Amino acid sequence: MADERASAVLRRQSELSPRVSAIVRMARRYANAGTISPVAFDGVVRISGLEENEIEEFSKGLRGIGVSIGRSSFSEAEEPESELASEEVPAREGAAVSGVSEVQVEFPPDSATPKNSSLGKAVDTARKVLERDRWNKRPEKDLLDAQAEVGLAALMRGDRPLGSPLAEADLAALEPSDERRRAFDAMVLHNQRLVYGLALKFEGRGVEREDLFQHGMRGLMHAAVKFDGGRGLKFSTYAIWWIRQAITRAIADEGALIRLPVHFHEKVVKVGAAERALNIRGRRAGAAEVAVHSGLTVDEVEQVRRLTYRTDSLDREVRGDTTLLTLVGEDVSRALPSPEAQVLEEEHRREVRGMLSCLATDREREVIERRMGWTTGDRQTLDTIGEHFGVTRERIRQIEKKALETLRETHVRATVSTADPAPPAAKGKKKRRRKRRPRSTEMTD
Repeated sequence: MADERASAVLRRQSELSPRVSAIVRMARRYANAGTISPVAFDGVVRISGLEENEIEEFSKGLRGIGVSIGRSSFSEAEEPESELASEEVPAREGAAVSGVSEVQVEFPPDSATPKNSSLGKAVDTARKVLERDRWNKRPEKDLLDAQAEVGLAALMRGDRPLGSPLAEADLAALEPSDERRRAFDAMVLHNQRLVYGLALKFEGRGVEREDLFQHGMRGLMHAAVKFDGGRGLKFSTYAIWWIRQAITRAIADEGALIRLPVHFHEKVVKVGAAERALNIRGRRAGAAEVAVHSGLTVDEVEQVRRLTYRTDSLDREVRGDTTLLTLVGEDVSRALPSPEAQVLEEEHRREVRGMLSCLATDREREVIERRMGWTTGDRQTLDTIGEHFGVTRERIRQIEKKALETLRETHVRATVSTADPAPPAAKGKKKRRRKRRPRSTEMTD
């Protein structure tokens, strides 16, 4: 039975195109208990660049190996809630907040708007809160109920309707004793704990705790002005989005020495959430896997990883009084050249440039300088230099070869001319040659 099933799977795989078959094998890694989530399915389709007919073939191939497409997405089922999830704020004024995506929130119908009698009771409750706060040293310890929040929202607007827009500058210009200003202060003071609880979750991300509280309070004040009590929602439900948005914007703007744009910071958040989710599941967080689960492309994931290396302070204490500079001091001393090395490098460069004067044309000198990186600081390729002069890379290679041969010959001649001449050989005494007397051919008796 098992052999028949295996042969059936192989037969179905053989019916697929080689490209789709390879993608099916890759998608099997994202299957869990015979099911692949829609997010993983869409991510594989996106990064693979499948056409419509190939998508249908891809789905058929998954079914052929016993993998079905589930109904619940990865983010809903298994991805933990990210603390730096997209800074989404419900657009209650009909306009989206700059850089923040809108959240589709179903508001109660107009019939949920409090009637005059209910609004009057809410205003009375809010005035009691204001009176009690006059003698309360710690108003942030007391939580407001929904009726008091609606009443404070009505008092902030004075004679205007409950849903009418407000401006923070108008409230700031009022006297501290004005009832509208007091209602605004009460709304902010009684909800400070929302800021404290949320800001603590973002510690250690490049912004000090006090600065996180400061930005969170600004978000809370903005939420107090924008809050519409006639919607029938709790103020904390609405304010938490503005607080989160203010804190995450502060981290994006002030959390690193090199500021990243807000839209790029949102990609960083998505990549971080996908990496944490994959690590929790014990899976490798490669660029392709992160791209599938974050909804980004592989190039975007690699760009995020390349640009999000954090800088660290050399004065940071590692253990007790030991700083990071103490541990890596030797390496830091080698990171930059010493003044002596810089002087020697400049002197060497000056000598070499003096040798270039022997070249016949300025073009040869400039080609050598560009190839050595003296013009722009970076060594240029043959193609780049060719584009600069308007010739081919082969012509630049020939010019470089000729210039190097000229420099080599000049250097050899200079070396030979400056070498010490060999000492003359010592002259020995000329031996006096004795004349040899010819032998007598006559024999004596």
